[in-house]
Amino acid sequence: MNDELCRARRVSLDGKSEGADGDSGAEQGGGNEGNGGEPLRDGFRLVIAFKPRAAGRGDRMRKSVRAVVSLFVMPGPAFAYSDGQMAIMSHVGQAIAGTKICPKLEINEGAMALMLAAEDVKLDDPTVAAVIRSKVKETVRAWEGKSEDLACAAVLILYGPSGKIAGLLRFRD
Repeated sequence: MNDELCRARRVSLDGKSEGADGDSGAEQGGGNEGNGGEPLRDGFRLVIAFKPRAAGRGDRMRKSVRAVVSLFVMPGPAFAYSDGQMAIMSHVGQAIAGTKICPKLEINEGAMALMLAAEDVKLDDPTVAAVIRSKVKETVRAWEGKSEDLACAAVLILYGPSGKIAGLLRFRD
């Protein structure tokens, strides 16, 4: 048997070991470990101890996958926003993008402050800022190459004085 994976020794029925653990040969009667040598003498029994298999590549991979999955399963502070808060961040990003694609408009800071306060969205939160920035980039990219008049009309329908989210944008003075 492979010494790395298991060790055999002979033990008397009263519990005394004959030979050192893992030793083979003379101390144990010339290879009587049960691997095809002489039969064990009366009054002795064979004890085989198996070592646990060393962690292989597959075991490490399973542990790595479990660790990564646990990161996505357990909500952390970066994912602790309600649907309402995420909607506010999206609207703010789109409204800011609206001022970039339609220079005639500007943010109504009072309306924006009320909307942010209603859902307890903090602009100084780095995650909030990142979500808003990504929404601005996404919206500006979507309107690239389109008519400015068409873009202004669309933004006003959503965020203008009588828009779906009324009053978030207003005409510049």
